[in-house]
Amino acid sequence: SRNQRGVLDIFISEYSVAEWGFNMADPNVRVIHHGIETDIWTGWRGGDGKILTVVNDYINRDWCCGFSLWKMVTEGLPVNPWGATQGLSQPAKSPQHLLEVYQAASVFLNTSLISPVPTAMLEAMSVGCPVVTTSNCMLPQIIQDGVNGFITNDPIQMRKRLIELLRDKELAARIGQAGRETVIRKFGDSLFIQRWNEVFRQATGRPII
Repeated sequence: SRNQRGVLDIFISEYSVAEWGFNMADPNVRVIHHGIETDIWTGWRGGDGKILTVVNDYINRDWCCGFSLWKMVTEGLPVNPWGATQGLSQPAKSPQHLLEVYQAASVFLNTSLISPVPTAMLEAMSVGCPVVTTSNCMLPQIIQDGVNGFITNDPIQMRKRLIELLRDKELAARIGQAGRETVIRKFGDSLFIQRWNEVFRQATGRPII
């Protein structure tokens, strides 16, 4: 409930704080972003010539995941969708298999409409795969257009960026590396662990050391 308050209230993004009616100025509010194991999610090679998307139940969750948008912007382009979606795609066999999928992809497409921070996109960025994404929720706070990814809600522009990254390997590598650096800086697992430890110490009354 939006009216419930805890001793400490933890959110996964600043966007979520506002959406739930809380205030970042509240000393009991904390934001702990997703933690990505960047030493594991790494090693992009690119070169499969395909657009990767990783979503479970993509078709039925069109309202929040943007399956209709995906169909529109990828029509006629080489795609490689993964995730448990009947009639479209299968889930990866293991985390290692998923890592290999990210490593081989030429570009990652995120079409989420309502998701503060899509984990699959962060994993792709950590690997070093260039991303093209919608501009919703917290995403504009993560992606700087043309620097560490491409971000737009315009289907025509989105398709254009996908084609550019498929054709220009140097651009893809530059965007992908900048994306990886962003994830290391903002979503690295060491920072994730540090922030949770601070919360646990505060909640138990133990000093932060």
